[in-house]
Amino acid sequence: MSMFVNNLFQEPSRRGVLQVLAAGGMVGLTGCCSIRPFATPAIVGDVAVVGTPLKLTIRKSLQAPKLCIDAHAHFFNGTDVPVRGYLAGPIAHDLDEPLRSLARSLAPLADALVEIAPTAAEEFRDLSARFSAMSVTGNASSMDPFSKSSRVDDRGKRSEDFYRIVRGSEFEAQYNALKRAQRPDVKSLLPPGESSLLGPSSLLDAANASGVSSRAKALTVDQQRIINSVPYADGILAFVNHMLSPRWHNLLDYAEAYSAAEGAFGVDHALGSLVDFDGWLDCPPRSAQDDQVKLHQLLSMASGGYLRPLVAYNPWSDIRNNGDSLRRVKQAITERGFIGVKIYPPNGFYPYGNTSRKGSPSIGPSFRDLDRVLEALWDTCISLNVPVTAHTNNSSGKDDDFDLLGGPGGWHALLARYKDRGAPLVNLGHFGGAGGGTSWTTDFADMMASKDGEKVYGDVGFWDALRCRDGEAPACGTAKLRLGAALQKSGVNQRVMYGTDWFMLSTQRDWADYPYELLASIKDLPIAPDDFFGRNAQRCFASANLGRST
Repeated sequence: MSMFVNNLFQEPSRRGVLQVLAAGGMVGLTGCCSIRPFATPAIVGDVAVVGTPLKLTIRKSLQAPKLCIDAHAHFFNGTDVPVRGYLAGPIAHDLDEPLRSLARSLAPLADALVEIAPTAAEEFRDLSARFSAMSVTGNASSMDPFSKSSRVDDRGKRSEDFYRIVRGSEFEAQYNALKRAQRPDVKSLLPPGESSLLGPSSLLDAANASGVSSRAKALTVDQQRIINSVPYADGILAFVNHMLSPRWHNLLDYAEAYSAAEGAFGVDHALGSLVDFDGWLDCPPRSAQDDQVKLHQLLSMASGGYLRPLVAYNPWSDIRNNGDSLRRVKQAITERGFIGVKIYPPNGFYPYGNTSRKGSPSIGPSFRDLDRVLEALWDTCISLNVPVTAHTNNSSGKDDDFDLLGGPGGWHALLARYKDRGAPLVNLGHFGGAGGGTSWTTDFADMMASKDGEKVYGDVGFWDALRCRDGEAPACGTAKLRLGAALQKSGVNQRVMYGTDWFMLSTQRDWADYPYELLASIKDLPIAPDDFFGRNAQRCFASANLGRST
């Protein structure tokens, strides 16, 4: 079996692999992926790009502030994460039923599906070749290799490959059951693709529909409420499409919806975070972290700085690799244009103070080693004057106990450690979360208002309860009250930032409306839209010199 797997993963033809999987090789493969070693870097040489072929012209809505920065976005794909564990763990764990079970039913097929997606090295080579060809032949619109029509063609092939793998699976059975359960009054309000059973074009249909604004549909509040009451199974398909796509597809899908299409809000910069889940979830990812860094550097340059990336750091990886992860962080920031760092405490660590945790690790490194390497990270980021964005929602762990590691306890320990040494810059990603299950938002606001918390910021990435799409629903009112109370504390309204958490947001209907909906939700809260959408991110990422894009 190991010889079969090694040969399969080294073979460059993905179409051949997909034929093997569809013919019955998938079951054995998904049971053996954990024997695959961690990926080694495959990109040779440095990053070069001629011009800005991925730069789009930004349209500014009359409602939008002059500067809009999305402080919390992602543009990775399924080869960058341990995809089977990622689907079964953090992604499914963050969804409500029945979508949680639907996502988990797809997890056994994930390693077969991810064969559709390009690795970072493959995408880097493909983009480099395209950029080189464009510099020779020019870029007439009819032959633009980055046009929307070319992406749709590619998406159609990906949709057919997806269906070949999932046909006859438990995922198809659960998906079709949700569609058959739709009431007639719901079906009449949905686009045709969202009422259909799973088929070869389903991934394509869901991807094409997911970023369309609801403002053009002219739905009443009651109609919107009916639609929102139905589990959005096609959101799982839209998410899977992004996980199987080249990252530049995802970047342009995002940029068109939020910045370039007619009716776009006018986002000037997307701060795209890499992720490092290596060694925490099963089945190592196929793209090496060094390759992901080089690819995102290339995407940032090609987009004219529209994308500003954050490098991932995982203390588990740093301990396993004897400091190689911290080396990557330093190089990404000093040599490759990265403007910050992203960490995920729910992956098995406090941001500091692990030695105060009770007991001993159930899995992973010792608590002492975690604090040792994390202190080195914080010292490095202080010296480089860059912020660390962290996941601080009660989610994204493998279970409820891991979720808690993102809470206030580890952050109090961090500020205490640096009390007399100069505090680090921190962005509390999700700002405690939109859900009302914890007091984290209040606790974080108290921390920010304290003398020791003057360099602590927060973003409202994936505060979906603030969307208020069906009127003043209870969840929306609760989220607004909690955010409003936090913003009243001293200095907090100068440090809370707009963010989408795009990838997770793409699982929802009409995600293109998110900035408009948040603008409406904050109008009665004690924060200026110019601060919320732009100036606070400028303050947090001051060393990046973020300004208006053209």
